Amino acid sequence: MASTIEETDEDQWSLRLAIATWFSLLMVLVGLLLVLNAPLKLSTNGQPGLIELHPVADAFVVSTRPDENFGAAGALAISGPMENGSFETLLRFNTAMAKEHFDATYGKDHWTLESVQLRLNPAVAHNNFFNSFRSRSEINVQWLLHNDWNEGQGNPHHPEIEGVTWNSVQEMIDMNSPIVSKASEGEFVFEVQSELGEAIVDGQEISLRLYAADERTASIFHSQNFGASNRRPLLIVAAKVTTAR
Repeated sequence: MASTIEETDEDQWSLRLAIATWFSLLMVLVGLLLVLNAPLKLSTNGQPGLIELHPVADAFVVSTRPDENFGAAGALAISGPMENGSFETLLRFNTAMAKEHFDATYGKDHWTLESVQLRLNPAVAHNNFFNSFRSRSEINVQWLLHNDWNEGQGNPHHPEIEGVTWNSVQEMIDMNSPIVSKASEGEFVFEVQSELGEAIVDGQEISLRLYAADERTASIFHSQNFGASNRRPLLIVAAKVTTAR
């Protein structure tokens, strides 16, 4: 009889241990899901007025292969006409996440933009597909009024015909597409009191075209498909509280 009681106690203890273990694992999984689904935002000095957005699509195109797509490449390229052609880059951002974040933080219509910056991280080309990097590059950023382009799945080793190409980008360009920034490195600052700023405040999608401002420009940056997330492109949006618009 004593043996039976001891076995029952051991079974109950094992059951409690199993339940506790499974509960701990469940809490870990819930925590991971919350982290993975959290918006991409960054607070500075405890202030919630800053958010970082990765592009929802990015790709480079090249003039020497005008009907081919390279949207899945790990790099973005901008250069003037050189031995391998002219390179341009497109990025598309969905700023709805920024609007939702600032509406929740400050209240709807109680915030205004403080700064908007595009940050690209330089990359090194490991093949001769790209033009040689130049230490000094001048890059224009143009706000495209078209967002209906597809990043595509091509890369320099296996280009595709589906997705954005050099020819399709040229068709999207028109005289009403303003140049919204210019820089010699991978840091581009935008004017917040502008139509582009208003589009960000409204949470719209925005497409940016980066192209060489002169024939000497040749730059390579990491894309959204690059393995290290901290080297990918970022649109950094800062806001501050204000009275109702």
